[in-house]
Amino acid sequence: MKTIIQFGYTIHSPPVGGPLVDCRSLSNPHRIADHARQRQIVRESSGFWGKVEEVKNYLKDHDTVGVGCAYGVHRSGVVVEEVLRAVSDVVVVKLNPKA
Repeated sequence: MKTIIQFGYTIHSPPVGGPLVDCRSLSNPHRIADHARQRQIVRESSGFWGKVEEVKNYLKDHDTVGVGCAYGVHRSGVVVEEVLRAVSDVVVVKLNPKA
């Protein structure tokens, strides 16, 4: 079983024990109330699919991968959602209870 740790750089220290994927460069939709629109904004960000592939590739060789953004909710959450569509046998640990 592989593990993705979804976290926020501003509220947690990055997890130790595996590679990290930093999603802070993606568009941040935190001020938009509609969750579907939030996901759309992140998915349309330049570099989104590269982040998804980066996580998937790390999972091939590592048991744990950290995926973070500012608060570990929007950008990292959408990347993790997309990874879960393609990869099975993965558990997600969310360090921010709001995620």
